[in-house]
Amino acid sequence: MNIPDRIIRIIFSSSHDVLIGTDVNGRLHKFDLSLNLIASSKTTEYNEPINAVVTEGDYIFTKNRRGSVAKYGIETLQPLDVYDEFMLRDEDNLFDRDEEPSPTAARGIGVANGKLFTNNGYSELVVIDIETFELLEIRKPMYPDAFIDNICTENPNRHVVGQTNGIIQIGNLESGEFPIEKSIDENNIHWIRYDKRHERFWATQDAGEGDNEFKDNGVVTFELDGSNIKDRTFTYDDVEALEFDEEHRFIYVGAFDGNIYVFDNEEKDFKLSRIIGPLKYQIINMCYAKDHLYVLLQNGELICMDTYGNVKDNSLYQGKCVWEMTPHPEDENLLFVAKDNGIEKIRYGEGKYGTVNVERLESHRHSLGIIKRVRPLKDGSYLAITQNKYAMMVSRNGDIKWFKTLEGHPRSLEVNSDYSNALIGTDAGVIYEFEIETGNLLERAETTGTAIWVTGYTKDGRKMYGTKNGDLHFYDNDPNKPLHVMQLDGVPKRWVNYPEGKTYIIGTFGFLELDLEKYEVNSIWGMDILVNTKENALVLGNHVHIISYGYQMASYTYNEQEFTALHENLPDFPKAIAGKIENGNEILLIGGRGNYINAYKVQNGVPYKVREFYLS
Repeated sequence: MNIPDRIIRIIFSSSHDVLIGTDVNGRLHKFDLSLNLIASSKTTEYNEPINAVVTEGDYIFTKNRRGSVAKYGIETLQPLDVYDEFMLRDEDNLFDRDEEPSPTAARGIGVANGKLFTNNGYSELVVIDIETFELLEIRKPMYPDAFIDNICTENPNRHVVGQTNGIIQIGNLESGEFPIEKSIDENNIHWIRYDKRHERFWATQDAGEGDNEFKDNGVVTFELDGSNIKDRTFTYDDVEALEFDEEHRFIYVGAFDGNIYVFDNEEKDFKLSRIIGPLKYQIINMCYAKDHLYVLLQNGELICMDTYGNVKDNSLYQGKCVWEMTPHPEDENLLFVAKDNGIEKIRYGEGKYGTVNVERLESHRHSLGIIKRVRPLKDGSYLAITQNKYAMMVSRNGDIKWFKTLEGHPRSLEVNSDYSNALIGTDAGVIYEFEIETGNLLERAETTGTAIWVTGYTKDGRKMYGTKNGDLHFYDNDPNKPLHVMQLDGVPKRWVNYPEGKTYIIGTFGFLELDLEKYEVNSIWGMDILVNTKENALVLGNHVHIISYGYQMASYTYNEQEFTALHENLPDFPKAIAGKIENGNEILLIGGRGNYINAYKVQNGVPYKVREFYLS
């Protein structure tokens, strides 16, 4: 059987020798250890993505992104009981009785002494009897302005809770006393595990700590009392998974860079034994079971491999994504769509009775990997960068005119105002400038190793590269001699130039309008209600529309930065955004994982969905 929707979490049930996966539409899936799909749960009213899942005996317990908590039978995947996210709360802890649950991707859920512990949608800690599913207690949030991202109960006497703000708390869930608090990261603590070989804990980092933030991540070890904190950094990207073998001799750490780092834990002073990868895509979850690793990639593909990286089985799921929708520079109705399997050209515009027409024109498949960014040129040709470390220039009929191999995965592609040169940055910290017509390399430079997330040209010809830690380096000719370094508080995602001369940047810090004469931020949108990373944005008429990894789209007035609308039901992670004004009417397109594109008509700053269509 094929898996219909993208899997976002996978765990191993040792008592039943099966894998349990959760997906973006609130369903469960059960696999055998050869990745054959045994069963899938039916849909319920609670169909939000499930990020938190744990098994205990004959049951599976979940919490979805809005905070509803559910119980399923592991044999049949039959839903048995669900607590509604709005009513599962203690109003005495809330600011307002009308407060609604906050969506979160936090993964924290655990079982201890026959009780289930997890956050609700208000960050309160709920305690539920696992047999009767009776709600026993609702406690105040364990930490202000944070959700629980992981609960480790593997040591029966010392429980550890990891928060979304990088704080770990050591204590006991039953008593509710957690006297020990330590900061080990500036962001999420996705995994905490008990190392029985050396009687200590391991934890993952999501961003790094202090001067390492968004530069170097890894794992942290600490004693049962929180002392002797030691970190081992080995990647520039998020660390997403942490698994032990049966004897706790080898530790397998999966990272967003696509690598699995294998540590030999025979001695307390552990060593990096080998590296598996890079896999073809980012790792978001992983389980160890019976000498095999089950690795979940962000595009939904699930891989079974031995502990040396030899692939044994794959799930029947093909990842798809709309990464970018870029208009032709002289025809705003024509979009070049960057997808996992190539480039597709579409034309869109107003339809009858207030609808939106979409015409699929042609597709180009180049087999050089996932297309992450595309820049159309005036003659209909285009530049693109791929996950497989290529840059290429392609004619309007799909003929590859030139292609170049890059050092590191390319993260950004921009062209200058006269379409003569292109600037590319990679996660290996390398900057390339190519002549577009010939593919000749005009410039190659390196940072100090910090990953580059954005590149760009200013209207007056200055160049820019932005590193993952939020430093924007502006320069004329030599990247190592910046004119100015502008420091932003967060990870930049995309650089946006508009024809009228304004320049913007989107990232975890929101959507910013930049003054590049004074190197200042003029305006900020999107920091009030959007959760998780702000991925992309568009200025359309007098409003700004922002999409985020929280499956959200928020809209604001341009001049006053006032909130006008929020959509929280996007089919999956949004990545791409495009829009135009036709006959005074605003049309907005949003695309993302699963190859969906939602079409909206915008009225008074509020997008109204007209249709949802899918590319192949």
